Amino acid sequence: MSDAVRFKIDQKTYDTGSVDEISLRDVVLFNSQAADMGLPATWADVERIAGEMAERTEKDGPHPEALLMFAVTVWAARRIAGEDVTLEQALDVPMTSIEIVEARKAPKDRQPKKKGSGSSKGSGRATQPLALEPPLEPTTLPTSTEQSESA
Repeated sequence: MSDAVRFKIDQKTYDTGSVDEISLRDVVLFNSQAADMGLPATWADVERIAGEMAERTEKDGPHPEALLMFAVTVWAARRIAGEDVTLEQALDVPMTSIEIVEARKAPKDRQPKKKGSGSSKGSGRATQPLALEPPLEPTTLPTSTEQSESA
């Protein structure tokens, strides 16, 4: 899952950067628990949507199934944090109780170099520093009609 962030639910902080650590058991559980909830999605759908979202640009706007991906992210982060919750229990949280607290910082080797650092000799390759997004301000997630309809 790209653009990892940290979020809080009831004063407990979760890191979405660890979502890739989801267990095989949880992946298998996802399919049955989603079906039990009447959610028409499988883990294969989650992987497909994640790939589509990774290819989108800012001009494309949000993915139509972004809310589903956020729901999966909340569930996976809670499972990885050691909470023995079902998909339904993990998602039975009011959107106003979820607070985005910060963007995960880029690794030091991915940050642009400061001017004047390093040698004056070039490598012969032109490089452009990566554009880094500023940290997110604490906020609650919007619950607009547009997002609700896409779920």
